[in-house]
This record gives sequence, structure tokens and C-alpha cells, in this order.
Amino acid sequence: LHIERQDVELVHVVHHIDRAGDRPRMGLFFRARTWTGEPELREPDKCTQWKFWDPAALPDNLVSYTRQAIAKIQNGDLYSETGWRT
Repeated sequence: LHIERQDVELVHVVHHIDRAGDRPRMGLFFRARTWTGEPELREPDKCTQWKFWDPAALPDNLVSYTRQAIAKIQNGDLYSETGWRT
């Protein structure tokens, strides 16, 4: 697989923490400008399948920070946070 920088666009960053005491994480979400081939599942211990979903009909069991990031991308927001105590 060979990806050129111009083939992808960073569209959202989410800074999240799942539970109190967990290490914070950054999720980076990219939009592919060009695509060939089929997605390949390379982390079966972390992901059950690759599938293209309509953002208006996402599966119920979608990871919450991913759901939030998709909503923010649709709003044009580049950054969000989730799981932090305020």
C-alpha cells in the first residue's frame, strides 16, 4: 500500500479518555481523496469489520468518540474532546 500525502486530508482530531484513570488518547480522522482496492482488517482484536456506513445510519455499537468525531466532521469542526471531567 502506497499513500501519497495529497491523497488524504486530516478532517478531525479528538482528544479523549475512556474512563477515569485511563491514559488520554488522540484520534486522528482522515478523508481519503482517492481510493483503490478493498479495506483490509489488520487489527481483529480491536475491530470486527470494515464497512462503509451512511453517517445518518451509523450502527448502535459504534465507539462513542468515533460517533462524536463523525458528527463534528459533518459540522466542519476540526477538534473535539470527550471523557474529560469539567
